[in-house]
Amino acid sequence: DVNTLDNEKYNALHAASLWGAYGTIKALLEAGSDMGNDKKDEWTPLTMVVDEGYVKSARLLVENKANVEIEGIDGKTPLRYAALRESLELCKLLIE
Repeated sequence: DVNTLDNEKYNALHAASLWGAYGTIKALLEAGSDMGNDKKDEWTPLTMVVDEGYVKSARLLVENKANVEIEGIDGKTPLRYAALRESLELCKLLIE
């Protein structure tokens, strides 16, 4: 089951996102992995890839309807993380 949670309450998509593993992220999304779009106050896969600067993986998650406005564990949105990284490319992706 692609949505099995570990001790930290993260699924395989979270793990793949932490490392920006594009191919694995794509396969997990195709298998129906939960993107955490309703998990306010937690790290979502989108927040993870943005925080690490993985543009290609962020684009894939956004194209698959990841919630770009959700606030993470510290109240920051993915856009805020992109701004903190000073990544114009990620900021544009999240605004469009």
